Amino acid sequence: MNSISRSGHIVWLCLFLVSACPVSGYALDKAIVLQLNAAEQSYSLDQALTILKDPTRKLTISHVSSPPWSGEFKPAGNTALVIQDPKAAYWVRFRLAPFAPQESKQKSERLFLKLGCPLVALVDFYIPSETISRGFKVIRGGFFRNQPDTSYLTESLVFPLPKNLAEPPTFYMRLKSLNPVVIPFHLETERSLFQKARQETLLLGGFYGLLLALILFNLFLLVSLRIQAIFWYIATLIFTGLFQVGMDGLAREFAPAWSLFLFNNNQLCLWLSFLHLTSIMFAKELLQTKTYLKNWNRSLNILALLWLTAAGACLLLPISLLNDPLDMLVLLSTLAVLGLGITGLIKKIRISGLFLAAVLSSGIGGSLFVLTEWGILAYSAYSYYALHCGLALDALFLSLALSQTVRYLQKKNKVFQKKHDQLEAISLTDSLTGLKNRRFLKKQLPEDIEEAKLKKAPLGLLMMDLDDFKTFNDQFGHQAGDRLLAQLGGLITTNIRGKDWAGRYGGEEFVVVLKGADQDESLIVGERIRTSLESLEFNLADSGKKARQITISIGLANLEPHDNDRTLIGRADQALYQAKAKGKNITIISD
Repeated sequence: MNSISRSGHIVWLCLFLVSACPVSGYALDKAIVLQLNAAEQSYSLDQALTILKDPTRKLTISHVSSPPWSGEFKPAGNTALVIQDPKAAYWVRFRLAPFAPQESKQKSERLFLKLGCPLVALVDFYIPSETISRGFKVIRGGFFRNQPDTSYLTESLVFPLPKNLAEPPTFYMRLKSLNPVVIPFHLETERSLFQKARQETLLLGGFYGLLLALILFNLFLLVSLRIQAIFWYIATLIFTGLFQVGMDGLAREFAPAWSLFLFNNNQLCLWLSFLHLTSIMFAKELLQTKTYLKNWNRSLNILALLWLTAAGACLLLPISLLNDPLDMLVLLSTLAVLGLGITGLIKKIRISGLFLAAVLSSGIGGSLFVLTEWGILAYSAYSYYALHCGLALDALFLSLALSQTVRYLQKKNKVFQKKHDQLEAISLTDSLTGLKNRRFLKKQLPEDIEEAKLKKAPLGLLMMDLDDFKTFNDQFGHQAGDRLLAQLGGLITTNIRGKDWAGRYGGEEFVVVLKGADQDESLIVGERIRTSLESLEFNLADSGKKARQITISIGLANLEPHDNDRTLIGRADQALYQAKAKGKNITIISD
């Protein structure tokens, strides 16, 4: 009897413990229910979280919401969720107590669950629902989910909660991250959420506005100057914008169809690869590594090839295999361009200081972001937007460096142009007389004739030849003849108008082109030259004697509608022969 009684007591004790288990579980959950307060705009959920690690990644909501798995959840311990094992899935559970009846009337704002880190690859949020057979409505999101069920203009993952909470509901969330990461959980009212979203929108608007302004300005410079460094800078800005649009979720927010094709996970990695590839090419052009830093030029070529290979891999491999190699390649590129900037500064290469400032800005911002993604730094808005700020400063510093380079090249081009003009002027000038040479005549006269015909303006041409110059050379020597030709050049220049020009046609022959001069005006200029030479007293320095009278014969032709440069010169030359035949020292007008 005693043994039967003892057995009965054991049975009843077991039944009591079994029946008490759900109660104990409920008590545990109830002990960490978060009580909502109508006066609060933001709540930290970290103290109310219980966490279950799923190494197999096979557990479903049916498993974790029922025994025995429902009893395996452990309190987070007043800290944010820390995902340490990227191969595992993590389940999070929390309960919310509804507002008090008197507060629920005052509190009409909707609540949102906000994950304080956007770098979670996959998130499934399960909301209890009586209208669904399985008991939960699921909202899917995550950084690597191309078409999330919910999206808000904020850097964080945001999920709406039911507006009217009945008895304390139990929420579940399944999370998967490709890297170790720390995830704070917050509840935000609608007002609080969108106040922060407006601030983020202003920051993003400033960032993308700056990128767009720099792209348009440098496109204008590229069209005007056609400098290769400007092309690579524009390409870098464009790929920076494409990468950040995808990272910030703006494409999913405003253009979901475009997001699917241009801003999916692999495309983002592709834009990142092109961003670094173009920035390396820009650095090479900006610092002229091919000329001044040949060792670095070879290293940058290898790095560019690696990024080109990475771009191809982005089109072929899954994102899970690309994440870590790309992070390492970003770090390698940052160190490489940092070393390039320091080397340039040591060697006192122009604009190395601005280039180094740009590298440090983007490098610090990018490093904070990568270290946060790896879970080394706790996530915060400062570390997330440090990348935006770093890229914006990088673009500004590089724009300043590019402006200095453009000014340097323009100054250098002006020097080259001045030397070119000087050399061209020498090549088109007769060294003895200072007048234009025959090469200039062949180049300029057709242009003057074309201009006169378009404007329907007159044009005169004087063909002149010194009389008996061969006899003069035989009598007084070639040096005296050269002095005479030089003096005649100055005399012709003195007696023509400012818009006219004169040239040495060959030997002792000269030509004068009179723009806008009709026959009478051309004759006046020709006679002025002839009479001035006729009255000239030419001193012979060697003998101390005065030369005999020096004269010149002139043929005059005015432009006719059918004339070109050859026919106009031919008519003036024919008139010159007539002047020689009529006794020289005369001006004859062409028929």
